Amino acid sequence: MVAQKRIEFVGGWVQHDEATTSYDDIVANMMVGASYIRKEFGIDAIPHLGWQLDVAGHSSANAKLFADMGLQAQVISRVHYYTKIEQFEAEKKMDFVWQPDFGQGDGAYPPSNSSSLFTHIMYDDRFSLPKEFLPRFDKHFKYANMGSFRYMKLSLKNVSNYATKLVEYAKVHADVYGSSQVPLFFGDTFSFEAGSHSFLLAESIMDEIRSIDPEFKVVYSTPTEYFLAVA
Repeated sequence: MVAQKRIEFVGGWVQHDEATTSYDDIVANMMVGASYIRKEFGIDAIPHLGWQLDVAGHSSANAKLFADMGLQAQVISRVHYYTKIEQFEAEKKMDFVWQPDFGQGDGAYPPSNSSSLFTHIMYDDRFSLPKEFLPRFDKHFKYANMGSFRYMKLSLKNVSNYATKLVEYAKVHADVYGSSQVPLFFGDTFSFEAGSHSFLLAESIMDEIRSIDPEFKVVYSTPTEYFLAVA
């Protein structure tokens, strides 16, 4: 699946902090992650995207380091709500090219195309779709009991409702990003403890979307495929 590009690795060993971490720590984190993936899956699987969804803010220094490492793009999330709403959303620049600026004094690093990094800001602070659009099968299915199966059947009965809400949610995304290409993240912390249930419901919702809005194309994808579509 890795060789077929159906699974993609992103980021480093972990999502490092960007506020108090030293340059050495950031570089070491990325090196350890890349080295492990290269050893286990080959050089073609080494990440070329930054994945910083759950760090407390984002810095120009980190963006420059990612660009200098050769990363092609990054996904971030923790942007102050005022900046996100009043600036990025209002200007439809939730996808933008970050050109790190270290000031204009002697010895400073002014913006340069060589250090630019295509950046995607997530629509909200969640790592996945809200439960009202796609229920998560994690703790509900930790044990295969009758309650789990009843929950699954109830979810399948509500497929039409989920599909309608998801289309509306995606259209809001499209307006904010100013693009017909909309990434909807599938998966979250402690998710997929019952992966078969999660994918069954997701595919049922996708089929329903295709039936109610044939012009709305919904497919499984990877971060790279999204960035290639909007770049």
